[in-house]
Parts: sequence; structure tokens; C-alpha cells
Amino acid sequence: MTTTVIPTTTDAVYEALVQNPDSTPAALAEATGLVRATVSRALVVLEEEARAARRPSPKSGRRGRQPDRWSAMDNPTGEHSSAQLPAAAGRLAKGELRSLVLDHVRSRPDREMTPGAIAKALGRSPGAVANALVRLTTDNEVVEMPGAPRRYRWKVRRR
Repeated sequence: MTTTVIPTTTDAVYEALVQNPDSTPAALAEATGLVRATVSRALVVLEEEARAARRPSPKSGRRGRQPDRWSAMDNPTGEHSSAQLPAAAGRLAKGELRSLVLDHVRSRPDREMTPGAIAKALGRSPGAVANALVRLTTDNEVVEMPGAPRRYRWKVRRR
């Protein structure tokens, strides 16, 4: 009896990145046969796992903003993960979401993140995460960056 291993969407996008370095999400969608939005979500997951690197495009061009370019990276841990979104584990205790959000932002001190991106990473409601970020901003734990959309980053304390 033979066993067939079915790769996850993220694995399929990673394999396409290995075969097609410096690709746009649209090119990877064509290579994998997946929808571009699905490929874009998989690329974000791969980036968080340090399995893909994004090369931002120039902010403007003759036809407006160009798409970012992506390339595969070696998995530094050597582990293989299925990159599924974390499942929401029921109702949290009072203040627990705020702690989860703070830990997530603190673990990425050099990145500006939207409430939606944090919510996706934590498997929680974007509205609830946005509320937690407002409270963390009031408590001087995170900083809201100027401009739209709302972006937050960890407030580094100087000694």
C-alpha cells in the first residue's frame, strides 16, 4: 500500500518560489494554479516562518505601485511546518488578548503591523485586536504610527 502525501497550499507556494525565485504573487499564482489572494496569504505565512523573503517594490512607477518580489529562503530550523492559521481557542480571560497582542508586537520590534495582520497571526477578531491596541497605546506599551491604515509598533524603552 502506498501513501500519497498531499502538500498544503503554503508548501505548494514554497515549491513554486524555489522553482521561480524573485517572483510576484501573480506569477506564483499562475505557477501553482491558485488564486492570487491565496498565494499572498501563503507568502505572508512563509515570511513569518522565515522561509520566504520579500523585496519591496519601488513605491511608484509609470503605472503606479509595482508588486513586491518574493524569493525562497532556507528554513533555518530545518523543520517543516504546515503553516495553518492558529485556531481560536475559545473565550479569553479579561486582559489576556491584550497580553497576546503585546507579546506578538514585542516579538517583532522592527515591524509596523496593522490590527488585521496581528489578528490573523493570533487567530482572533480584528476588531478585538484593534481595541487591545488602542488600550496598549493609552498605556504607552505600543506606538501608533502616523498615516493610514493604522499601524502599530512596539515602544522601545531607552534606559
